[in-house]
Amino acid sequence: MKTIISISRNRKKEMKLIPSIFIAIALVSSATAQDAEELRFSRIISDNMVLQQQKPITLWGWAKPDAEVKVTMTQDANLGKSTVIKLGEPSDAGQDNDAYTVTMRYVEKNPPKLETRTLKAQAGRDGRWSVQFPSAKASFKPTWLIAESGQQMIVVQNVLIGEIWLCAGQSNMGWGNFNRKDREAASADFPGLRYIAWEDSWYKPLPDVRKK
Repeated sequence: MKTIISISRNRKKEMKLIPSIFIAIALVSSATAQDAEELRFSRIISDNMVLQQQKPITLWGWAKPDAEVKVTMTQDANLGKSTVIKLGEPSDAGQDNDAYTVTMRYVEKNPPKLETRTLKAQAGRDGRWSVQFPSAKASFKPTWLIAESGQQMIVVQNVLIGEIWLCAGQSNMGWGNFNRKDREAASADFPGLRYIAWEDSWYKPLPDVRKK
């Protein structure tokens, strides 16, 4: 009899938890739906990034469910810069024009040409979309990524095509350039080198990362 009473009490506790769980799921679903309404790339696809050379280039993001999305990849400076101006985005992403800087220039002779391409995709019920561009050769020429859906338009600028290196390890990987500010300053004048760190870890690939 004691066992039966104990089980009955546990069931009552479980019944009390169920509404809370449903509320949490509803809130998460609502937040996801709101995020899906806004056209955006995955957060890892951002200004100043590097795309892997000699491999098909997959770009993805979210939009209104079932909406058509057009994505353009271009090295046409006129198209890229005019889009940045149209959207009111700051040019020279990530740079402080008032700060003292010394910049190393790369002289590139006969760089490989990247043909401007526009691909179309349809967002799924969850709002997610993806497109895949052909592989491209490494270049120091800046690339722009432009996405359009309905009245919405977004742009990612100052993108390079080259080699991507993934660094992994234990706690020392969290130091960042060996925790030496002087080394960071000494390596900051190489515009061909790009670095990003995200404090996300998971046991399988994620479609997106958290907001910083």
